[in-house]
Amino acid sequence: MRLNQSLQQNQVISKNFILLGITNFAVMLGFQMTQPMMPQFAKSLGGNDMLIGLLMGFFTYSAILSRPLFGNLIETKGRKVIYLFGLIAFTVLMGSYTFLALSSEVIQSAAIALGLLFILRTAQGIGWGASTTASNTIASDMVPASRRGEGMGFFAVSTSLGLLVGPALAEFLNKQLSTEFSTIFLVCAICGLVATLLSLRIQYKHLSPEAAKTTNYRMVFEKAAWKPALLMPLVSFAFGTTLTFLPLYVLAAKIEGFAMYLLLYGFALLLARLFVGKIYDRKGISFLLIPSFITVVIALLLLSWLPNTTVLLTVAIIFGLSFGTIQLALQTWAISSTPVQRRGLAIATFASAYDLGIGTGAIISGIVAQNFGYSVMYLVCAFFVVCSFITFLFMKK
Repeated sequence: MRLNQSLQQNQVISKNFILLGITNFAVMLGFQMTQPMMPQFAKSLGGNDMLIGLLMGFFTYSAILSRPLFGNLIETKGRKVIYLFGLIAFTVLMGSYTFLALSSEVIQSAAIALGLLFILRTAQGIGWGASTTASNTIASDMVPASRRGEGMGFFAVSTSLGLLVGPALAEFLNKQLSTEFSTIFLVCAICGLVATLLSLRIQYKHLSPEAAKTTNYRMVFEKAAWKPALLMPLVSFAFGTTLTFLPLYVLAAKIEGFAMYLLLYGFALLLARLFVGKIYDRKGISFLLIPSFITVVIALLLLSWLPNTTVLLTVAIIFGLSFGTIQLALQTWAISSTPVQRRGLAIATFASAYDLGIGTGAIISGIVAQNFGYSVMYLVCAFFVVCSFITFLFMKK
């Protein structure tokens, strides 16, 4: 009897964990479908590179500002209420994008159309901050401490599958079937609705009175997670840049194969998520981060050069493996460094740092691209990753 209980307590995969993974996949599928479409949609409304960078930045900064609040509320009000709020917000706002796309021809002023898009995108960032902070906290509740890296890696597979399928599906609908933006956003809203309904069947961790007492509403960040939170923005700066501008870069360079890039990148990211957690538990963080930092820089230098489709697809594999490794390893480090009762705040702290890099990357890279071109933009990204690498080496000593 005790042996069976011990095995269950050390088990990573459970019915509840699988249900959470399916729910996360549904919302990630909808979200990732919008990622390659949003810059193109903004451009169709009259936006330039600088405005597109600001648009992506507004989304991430609203997530950053809301995450500390949600990190506290997760511990004081419970996981379920915050997760549901985020999923409902996602679904409603995706429906609003559909309405805006249908009304874009009626709205004759580009300034008004873009202004509405900025408002919706900013509001979506708040909902995104709630749902992603809650989902990662819920997942961390379900896995044993001795296998946390492995467990969070398995959960991240659902995110990677969304990234694998979402952008490719959006590109297929957009290019092959000539689907309108409104239809793509409607599909994303349906994904959000499915995720919301599935989330009602998840069994959540009961609210701990002790956790509520020890959680200070004035706490903004979890200090135990400061090291990974310091390193992450300099790397996600490059991810935010690639997320925002690579679709426009390959279009301007007249390079084919962007849909294949998305598929290969998603497969590489998925592969990293499957194995990184287990390696983290056995070998430690330095074993993973040192080679990954180096290969991310190589990928960014190749993007700065980008002569043809072969190099683009090579970058997809290198960047997917390397970035996936860094992101998951640093997140696991943040969770493992924090007391159980402040885990939600630790995840919020790390996610805010991650979003800070994405938002700042989109804004600064938009300015650089507008004035100096995409090639210089990726050299700037490589510089920031090198800075993160050097900082980690000093932390290691």
